[in-house]
Amino acid sequence: MNTDDYTGHTPGPWTFELYGDEGTIFATDLMVPEAEGTSICAMHELNQSPEQLGANGNLIAAAPELLAIVKQVQELAREATDPNGQGGKGGDTMRKIARILGVIE
Repeated sequence: MNTDDYTGHTPGPWTFELYGDEGTIFATDLMVPEAEGTSICAMHELNQSPEQLGANGNLIAAAPELLAIVKQVQELAREATDPNGQGGKGGDTMRKIARILGVIE
């Protein structure tokens, strides 16, 4: 995963609020007068159950936190492996993690 693709995204935390069959993801720390926060996206229940809408909304709202975790794990994987994926201090498990995260091939 190339986390550089997400540089400049609206900073978190984001929250998801469900209003009937629609939901909105907000960046609650970027408040403006008379608003609940900066809207990231609106969602509709079209072709999904209310449960799916809620789960999808919560997943999208978690994106900034998940991205931060991926970046931390990628850095740990880089530290634990050399550029060729050999040696390093992390052993086989860390090399597998590094491959999954796209740090090494």
